[in-house]
Amino acid sequence: DDDDDDDDHDDDGMKRKRRALHHRERGHEGHRHHHGDDKKHHHGDDDVYKHKDGDYKYKHKPCTCKKTEPLDSICSHTECPSYKILDTDGACGFQKKEISSANWVSTRVSVGDDGDITEDAANKAFMRLFAYIDGYNSDSLKIAMTSPVLTRMFMKNKEEINGAVMSFYLPEINQANPPKPLGDSVYVEEFGDVVVYSRAFGGHSKCRGLYKKHFKMLYEAMAKAGDVNDVLWYMPTIIEYLPPWWPRQRHEVAFIKEVNEKQHA
Repeated sequence: DDDDDDDDHDDDGMKRKRRALHHRERGHEGHRHHHGDDKKHHHGDDDVYKHKDGDYKYKHKPCTCKKTEPLDSICSHTECPSYKILDTDGACGFQKKEISSANWVSTRVSVGDDGDITEDAANKAFMRLFAYIDGYNSDSLKIAMTSPVLTRMFMKNKEEINGAVMSFYLPEINQANPPKPLGDSVYVEEFGDVVVYSRAFGGHSKCRGLYKKHFKMLYEAMAKAGDVNDVLWYMPTIIEYLPPWWPRQRHEVAFIKEVNEKQHA
């Protein structure tokens, strides 16, 4: 259990912990650093404690809303789909934007018996899409990585996911004539203009319930603004903008409406 740590934490230990939080490791989650003789290590956004039996235990820090990488900064160094901000109620909150029609490459994400997406299923979907842009396509063409990565979820009810699709945006240079995928698991599809209601948060945390927490906060903000009646009429979407080693992150939970998509033959 995460709360079984028997180590005493004196004032010096707490100071070391605060210093560690200011110098956290970026993107090397499997690598552990020693911080003095208190048997404490750092692991992403969590603290790692070494028990007397030699095993490592992870203590999740609270899921907090950390400062995000600005969207215009991301899109200044990585190609993004064309978008227009329609409305916002502040940082780390509810934003409304329109994303213009474009071609994306997509693949289905397996959903477990519990109606959720496992990390393994998401990783496999990502690698199928990455293989396509890395040259596993009809033209053996290498395609630049873009931002963001979308994972759209199709809901059975307000709690259970019925299916999911992960997508990469195709660069402008490949929009008119995207190479055909090899095999049936990856396909190119056209999104029509969509309206995206999103809530952004930063950090590298993997703590449980983080995305559900922000989906709930997003829905409540939309309801307060009169922008939603029933979440089932929207498409819950997780939007990831940056690789995990990037110093400051941007994640978004979103509801998408007015989606008009056409699958290419």
